Amino acid sequence: MSTASSWTTLIALTAASVGFSTSARGQIENVALVVDDARPLNAAVWDLIQRYPIMVTYEDPRFEFAGDIRDVTDQIRKSPNPSGRRALVPSGGILQTTYQVSQETGKPLSVADTVQRIVEAKNANPIGGRFEIYQSEDVLHVVPAEVRDSKGNWIRQQSVLNTPITFASEELDGYHLIEAILKQVSAASGQDIRGPTGSGGPSPGLLARYRGAVEARDEPAREVLIRVLHSIDRRFTWLLNYDPSGHLYYFSVERTAASMPPEPPPRATPRPGDPTPAGPPFQPRNVN
Repeated sequence: MSTASSWTTLIALTAASVGFSTSARGQIENVALVVDDARPLNAAVWDLIQRYPIMVTYEDPRFEFAGDIRDVTDQIRKSPNPSGRRALVPSGGILQTTYQVSQETGKPLSVADTVQRIVEAKNANPIGGRFEIYQSEDVLHVVPAEVRDSKGNWIRQQSVLNTPITFASEELDGYHLIEAILKQVSAASGQDIRGPTGSGGPSPGLLARYRGAVEARDEPAREVLIRVLHSIDRRFTWLLNYDPSGHLYYFSVERTAASMPPEPPPRATPRPGDPTPAGPPFQPRNVN
């Protein structure tokens, strides 16, 4: 999870096996997910994509209500701040649920149901807004649905990446191509979106080596981003965090876990003289 792009502090995150069961679909592992975080749903999604080769994105709401925001200025600053700017983070909280993993594939039995369970667990706690799920091809998008305004009233809030954009870029490397798309979204939506950032690993090198161009005509920004990211690496996804201190977003490019290799067949115990081996459409459901 990128920490350069947000004030999120991970307090606790566990995903532990809680038992096994057997069904017609084979042996199933029941996994308990417990998160205590400033952005619990963000942390849960990040944990999923780090554990399994599944495509899920996450987007923060724009926090306005005082009960959804926490002032941590005195906790993170050791010297006086001459600008007087306060460091604000989402209030967050605990999210806990369980999901099932197939022992045959090493992945959640149903990615859609797993993400649905996690979103429902978050929506049971009103702090930090309510979320819903969209799907485009094989990607599930966890996006804000409702948030409390500055007076505490619940209001609908559309995903900023629903914003349609129209533009054509010159040939750019992957980093500047994503940056160009985000600038178009910022201009069209009126929301400041910075990035891309990322959690390191192979992502910066892949973005830097890629060369390409993009065209979009009145197309949701989400679809443009998916198209470009998957042309660079099919395992790329994103987390979009909102900073209530600066009233802006940070777009973080992340990479899902690699596909699980098949279990090798059992090998007989070698004997003296043996040769040495030479070698290895779901429909989206809104959650209110």
